[in-house]
Amino acid sequence: MSYANYGFVLCAVVQDIELGYKFGQLALSLAEKLNTKKGNAKALMVSSNHVMHWKVHFRKTIPILVDAYQTGVETGDFEFAGYSAYYACCRSFFVGESLTQLEQTTAAYSKAISQIRRENPSNWIAMLWQTILNLLGRSFNPSRLIGSIYDGEQALSHAIAVKDGIETQFFYLYKVILCYLFEEYHQALQTAVSARQYFEEVTAITVLPLFCFYDSLVLLSLLVEASSSQKEVWLSCVSTNQEKMQKWAEHAPMNYLHKFHLVEAEKARVLGQFFEAEEFYERAIAGAAENEFIQEEALAYELAAKHYLARGREKIAQTYMKEAHYCYDRWGAIAKVKDLEKRYPQFFSQSSRAASTSIPITVETITNPFHTAFDLAAVMKASQAISREIELKQLLRSLMQTLIENAGAQTGYLILENSGEWLIEAACELNTDENACATQVLQSIPIAEQLPESIIQYVIRTLKPVILNDATHEGAFINEPYIRQNQPQSIFCLPLLNQAKLVGVLYLENRLAARVFTPERSQVLQLLSTQAAIAIENANLYSELQAKESKITQFLEAIPVGIAIVDAAGRPYYTNQCGNQLR
Repeated sequence: MSYANYGFVLCAVVQDIELGYKFGQLALSLAEKLNTKKGNAKALMVSSNHVMHWKVHFRKTIPILVDAYQTGVETGDFEFAGYSAYYACCRSFFVGESLTQLEQTTAAYSKAISQIRRENPSNWIAMLWQTILNLLGRSFNPSRLIGSIYDGEQALSHAIAVKDGIETQFFYLYKVILCYLFEEYHQALQTAVSARQYFEEVTAITVLPLFCFYDSLVLLSLLVEASSSQKEVWLSCVSTNQEKMQKWAEHAPMNYLHKFHLVEAEKARVLGQFFEAEEFYERAIAGAAENEFIQEEALAYELAAKHYLARGREKIAQTYMKEAHYCYDRWGAIAKVKDLEKRYPQFFSQSSRAASTSIPITVETITNPFHTAFDLAAVMKASQAISREIELKQLLRSLMQTLIENAGAQTGYLILENSGEWLIEAACELNTDENACATQVLQSIPIAEQLPESIIQYVIRTLKPVILNDATHEGAFINEPYIRQNQPQSIFCLPLLNQAKLVGVLYLENRLAARVFTPERSQVLQLLSTQAAIAIENANLYSELQAKESKITQFLEAIPVGIAIVDAAGRPYYTNQCGNQLR
């Protein structure tokens, strides 16, 4: 715990992030080496929450926070267990985890914290939960932090009265984010100004860079309306924020560089430097996408779209706004999706609004993909169907039928590596009239003959899924020859990974309906894909074992009677043609 705290001090006060990170790592390695759980919750929480994010991706700290929570509960350190539970949830929020899934996780942790009776983290997690509900569209006004779980106005007064600095800081941050996202810019500015006094004392916690990021965006959103004296002060504030962000980005570009670029884009825009602005928008979009900050990728697309629209480049603006809409939809921010559709009706047709991808999932036929309700029992049944097959040929049949039924796809293909080449080893097509799947397996068909090769190769190379809501009009693959020729509506291409190793690639397609592969369907397919990857590897091992046994049997049967063989212990024995040993 001392090393963890010292690392925190080095990052916060001394501003020596490199050395501070080393002490944080020392704390974690000692906790693992000593294997004494008592006191570990504190060290794990401090290192992962206050030190690690300056050097590694936010996402990598979440499992450690979960471990800290579990260790705290097991050892009776309920205070740090509560802190860890909250930070695991808020860190998941900041990395853009699916809001639908995160809402369930946050609710579960909220209940657990209530059971161990820790008031402060209970208030914090309620505040986060309400923020998520606002974005999911389950509040009267999404820009106000008031709802069924949390009353921000009363809670803030209480937090200030009892000097709960953490609740105060996060309250202002969440409120600034909500006001900014829903274009309540003046309210966002008032909130940011009120918040600054509570951020002056902190220099190394996660919340500070995020506040600087949104503080700058809020100031730049209103700069055109500001007086000359205000502009000078506000630009100075943005520059100060950016100096900090640039330093943080030098140490952890995966967390902060795209944020720096997006603010630079907005600053260039308001200063009339349009070429520079467009270059920075592209950098921000690419950085957020590469590091999987889906919500900040969405925001970068949205701000770029507004820039192009203001310049009269409506077609480009429409493309970028649709990408923003798609990213917000994948995140699960239904309220924001509806807000974009309301503000820019010229960009979104009635049909695309009706087919919002944020509708829950079920195992339904392809003819009715949007009337859905999540069926956990069906998912469990599908997982069991995959896991119980051991013979490769039968596994591939069962796997493809299971995935097709749970995906809302018409056709599906499984690509596996064979002698260094990626080939189609299973294909399945759903016959909607007969409600049955026709499946072919182990035919080793080249990809280029049947599928969009550029998409498959992208997934193999990056290990990232590709989801296209309207493949012929959206995304980076609209010029792919296969898409131009076959005009598919929805495409989902998913890597099958087992412990970060690529086992196969699943390609799913629907030519009749756009926006079939909803965030919920994607979650279910990714859940099943892990089980599929494990099952395929097990089946391959079983096939190899069978082949080896067959060769051994053939070898033993070919040995003439009376030939001596030496066993592993060096003892001779004789074998007959049936392989029976005779000492």
